[in-house]
Amino acid sequence: MAFTEKELEQFNRVYGVPQDMAKYTERLFTPEEIRFALTAPSEIRVDGKQTLAGDDKEIGETFLQSEYRRGFLNLKDEKRDAYVLSDYAGFMDVYVVREFEDWQQRFTKEERHEIDLAYFHASFDPKAKEKETAPTRDEVWPLDEVLDFIDRHEGQIYLNNCDCRSFAGDCGKPRHTCITWRGGINTYADRGMSEKLTKEQAREKVREFDRAGLMHTLQADGDVVCNCCGDCCYLSRGRDILQSGGSWPKAHYIVSFEKDPCIGCGLCTRRCWRGVFTIRDKKAVLDTSRCVGCGLCVNSCPEKALSLVPHQFPQWKVKIQPQAQPVTH
Repeated sequence: MAFTEKELEQFNRVYGVPQDMAKYTERLFTPEEIRFALTAPSEIRVDGKQTLAGDDKEIGETFLQSEYRRGFLNLKDEKRDAYVLSDYAGFMDVYVVREFEDWQQRFTKEERHEIDLAYFHASFDPKAKEKETAPTRDEVWPLDEVLDFIDRHEGQIYLNNCDCRSFAGDCGKPRHTCITWRGGINTYADRGMSEKLTKEQAREKVREFDRAGLMHTLQADGDVVCNCCGDCCYLSRGRDILQSGGSWPKAHYIVSFEKDPCIGCGLCTRRCWRGVFTIRDKKAVLDTSRCVGCGLCVNSCPEKALSLVPHQFPQWKVKIQPQAQPVTH
């Protein structure tokens, strides 16, 4: 079905599609979704009668459930008897993760890059307006502390695909790396996108991610452990923009070096994506001003020449940001 320019403008307005992304509307959303949103009420009752715009065909619960799993709809509350329209940002956070292969095939690399940049800046820029104010409450944790946290934290553990690497997706690092305890409405778990883990399985996964060179970050509410790369992940990209170092995401350690045991193997230079290490005269040379205390180098030094020591980075003001979108991870 072909839509008029007026209908597409109405859909983009109702669904919050940014003006510079409107050219992708008919490739991101199905005709049924566009038609449905054009006449959808503010609250879509499970037991109500919904129809598509310009069509007498009644929409049943199967359609609503399918669109909830796809991220086009959100559940209104825990009663689970009514849905509301999601919006562009909420939909994209589900679509690129759930339908990654479709995302890769439907859009060219250049188009994905454009969409990713727009999505990143729309999410990050409003939170980063105030100088030396943390955009989020994320913290960098070394491997041993993450493993201990998993042991202590109660609740069902889920493993999800990383949304950052799903959007950008060109670094070659593992994508199935986001560990979370979130299982309520509008989460990846409730939409059927998550793998359940035991504590021991979660611990082994984190060890695996560490070996792959991913930095561990914990969200301040303590229910998501992200395993981040240095180029795709929004925290890494945001740090580069703000030049925040270990102040944000907040770090608690810095690397310490003993020169004598070092054999100049160069493994630290390959493990560190912050550029802390160089090799000169068969010994590591460190620029600790670049260190964010992740410990990836420490975990892999064969001669134990590296360690983490407590460090106080400049304190950035922590401001709790209003949450505009339902939690998905």
